[in-house]
Amino acid sequence: MSAYHHNLPHGAGLIMISQAFAEFFIERHACDGQFIKMARAMGSIPKARLGNLRVIAVRGRGASLEAEVAGPEGRHFVREGSSIGDKIVDEISRTRVVVGGTALPWR
Repeated sequence: MSAYHHNLPHGAGLIMISQAFAEFFIERHACDGQFIKMARAMGSIPKARLGNLRVIAVRGRGASLEAEVAGPEGRHFVREGSSIGDKIVDEISRTRVVVGGTALPWR
């Protein structure tokens, strides 16, 4: 951008468009995993305390199951591979939800 706008300091154009760039991908869920990794590295995602999490419900069919999980920070709707805090959802079935290697209790 500074090539076209000579009064613009080098890198300032990237800073100006960075929020719109990030929002574009976040709204479309195009690379959620990468944004979660970045937020974790920046310290924006608190570590999940699994002892405080409870399974409320599991919905969906086949490979598209979604679990509703509640904790002190509120409710989360998660799928396998998504994250809660710094923990990854390992497995969702009709009988259990495993997060970070630990099966969560129901309600």
